[in-house]
Amino acid sequence: QELINIAEIAINAAAAGSNKLYCNGISQFGGNLHIKADDAYLDIKEADGTAITYLGDHTGGGVGGLFLYNHGGTQTILLRADADDSYINTGGQFGIGTATPAVKLHLDSGATTELRIDGEGHELITFHKSSVQKGLVGYSNGDSTLKLCAGSGTIASNVNGISINANGNVGIGTATPSAELHVKSPINQHCFLNIDTTTAAYNPVLELKEAGTRRAYINYVSASNYLSITTEESGSDIALMPL
Repeated sequence: QELINIAEIAINAAAAGSNKLYCNGISQFGGNLHIKADDAYLDIKEADGTAITYLGDHTGGGVGGLFLYNHGGTQTILLRADADDSYINTGGQFGIGTATPAVKLHLDSGATTELRIDGEGHELITFHKSSVQKGLVGYSNGDSTLKLCAGSGTIASNVNGISINANGNVGIGTATPSAELHVKSPINQHCFLNIDTTTAAYNPVLELKEAGTRRAYINYVSASNYLSITTEESGSDIALMPL
């Protein structure tokens, strides 16, 4: 039944006050509930006036949102339809699978926790400091490699890091590794592979293995100041000594 020209309705209350419809108790609607007004919202409170749920234009500026509060009145869930923060506790953290997020984005599950990035171009995460890109990690569709790079280059052209292709080849300084380990200088300069020890008591060694068995090794003997090339089967050495 339609009511016409009624300024306010009070149900189980002495007066509606400033509200158009005031219900004191349980209310049930058998159809749709339409709220039509500028800056419209639905405000749900406890009997003592504590805000529990707020749905609608919370800002008064035409921005829709969902706000859920605990009984103490502090925000525990905030979802906004603009570029401002959405979070699930008062610290600005957002949790998926957890009600107590410890960081800005906290994913949790009872099994394997997976973050999926799916796209038609490159898929990547970039890292910034003071709005300046410092690095990235992602998959480059251009050369079909997984990359971990430093600096501000794009993932398609960045060679300032590590690239891994589908064969398991690892490239350092190259996006197209042609061997299990491919090291290349990205600019016109010498290319170095450093093997360093923390103290002089331990010699740096480069081992050559076959099916897990060491066949030969290159060893710098610091006590005698020479480079030794040794084969395991014969035990013979080639010693390179300074002049």
